[in-house]
Amino acid sequence: ASMVATQATLTLLDQINNPVWTGAAVNIAPENHVSQTFTPSLPTLIAVEIGLMTGNAGLGGDTVTMNLIYQGKQIFSSSKAISEGFEGFLHFDITPPLSVDVGKSLTMEINDTNKIVFFWKYSGGNTYDGGNALFYGSTYGLNDFYFKTYGSQ
Repeated sequence: ASMVATQATLTLLDQINNPVWTGAAVNIAPENHVSQTFTPSLPTLIAVEIGLMTGNAGLGGDTVTMNLIYQGKQIFSSSKAISEGFEGFLHFDITPPLSVDVGKSLTMEINDTNKIVFFWKYSGGNTYDGGNALFYGSTYGLNDFYFKTYGSQ
């Protein structure tokens, strides 16, 4: 009998901003360019989750797009249709997984189709020190959007 060694990729929680939510959220209309910068500590990015909520009920679901940007260039994009009423972390698999530069900032930009159904939750007080929230291309005070990133070695 022969033995074949396989190495499963261990998915690890890498970066996170998920403090107790105090009610702050902003709509993800494309023109708002709502984004969060983050600094990976693992060399392979496997998934990103964003903390969304239904902000305007009665409009139906929508499609939410998450773009990853590195040094001004889009390196990944994924869209997901979600139903009105959604609240929680929306999961985007990074397929195939992306090799990233550990310690170098990436940006996740989130938008909808301009239906203004979903809002991205955020916290004040600089709750994530590896990056910051951006609104319309500028730093959004001391705020950070809710997110989680997953990676592997």
